Amino acid sequence: MKDKFAFEAEMYASLSCLPLAAKMAFDTVGLKISRAQWQALDADERRKLCEMPTNSEAAQRVFRDFAIETVQRRCGETLKQLPDEKRAAAVPPQELPRELAEKAKSLGYGLTPARWKSLDYDQRYALIKFGGHDFKPKKFAAALAEFLG
Repeated sequence: MKDKFAFEAEMYASLSCLPLAAKMAFDTVGLKISRAQWQALDADERRKLCEMPTNSEAAQRVFRDFAIETVQRRCGETLKQLPDEKRAAAVPPQELPRELAEKAKSLGYGLTPARWKSLDYDQRYALIKFGGHDFKPKKFAAALAEFLG
């Protein structure tokens, strides 16, 4: 993920919370970082985790090793493995999930299959993360507003 969404601009300024770029990278490599672990990292380490690629197996190994080693060094803790079902749930499907369309409609947005297909992978990922199982209405609405206008 290289997109930095406008609705996360404040988060990127401080990196006090885990932005979507880092969430996607951790999901991709199958690791879970806690908020306390994230906040124990220094600003350069957080920024690096947001910017490191995970688009190949080699890049994923580099990210995974860096994340594990950095958290171990800073916190003395081991990162948890992300359960396979949660890892799979973070991959945006090609077809618009009915539940996502219904949640968008309840917030006043028309998320249709055609609009879903027009979104890029990062935008779909954001909508899955905020509108999926761990529904976050405010973040979901902010993402919808940015992507759908």
